[in-house]
Amino acid sequence: DKGIIRFAVTSKNGYVVDQHFGHASDLLIYDASAAAIKFIERRRIDKYCLGESCEDPEEKMKLVKRELSDCQGLLVMRIGDVPRRSLEKTGLYVRTTYNKIEEAIREDYRILKETGLRG
Repeated sequence: DKGIIRFAVTSKNGYVVDQHFGHASDLLIYDASAAAIKFIERRRIDKYCLGESCEDPEEKMKLVKRELSDCQGLLVMRIGDVPRRSLEKTGLYVRTTYNKIEEAIREDYRILKETGLRG
């Protein structure tokens, strides 16, 4: 649907964007429109990193990209430069924030609408 932008969010508590991308084992998926923000699903992903090291990051990234293929935005508390650049190359809008999920989505919905990035 025109006007809907799908966001993936990393969150430990389901209320605030408070999780590092590399530590997330699931993503919260939301659809945002000018009228509303709607929670769609909790989507399992393989953690990008286990402990301090990232094993086979290329392979993990392929899987993560597949999980994010229907999303236009990704909101995370933190993300490494390598995964960030890799995701941005696919056209995904990636932003680090520490904010309530709905407020962050509302802000980024506006940014994506104004800049015309994919949405």
